[in-house]
Amino acid sequence: MAFGKKLDSRLSALTRASRAQPADAPPPTALSRKRVKRAEERRSTYKFGRVRWHGGGDLACIVQDMSRGGARVKLQGAYVLPPTVVLSIAEMAFRRECQVRWQDNDEAGLAFQQ
Repeated sequence: MAFGKKLDSRLSALTRASRAQPADAPPPTALSRKRVKRAEERRSTYKFGRVRWHGGGDLACIVQDMSRGGARVKLQGAYVLPPTVVLSIAEMAFRRECQVRWQDNDEAGLAFQQ
């Protein structure tokens, strides 16, 4: 069936690419931290906070979501965080030492330390 020269060309290229893979190759998977099952349910918070670390580092952030075990924060700028930080949310009188679990540009996942 003809869909038009440009579309036929794209479909043909896609078909060739799918045949180029070995028959025993596993299907492709996309890894996304948003689809990872978490130990604790996270709830949206959108509170203003601060991330501080040893040596006087201090950065404003927005706490996007939290659980009993951690938080996801959006930092004011793409700054590389050290392994351990302190998250403070003045509005909630909240202050916890955290381990930085992941960081992607200006977003970071923090695990609360016990």
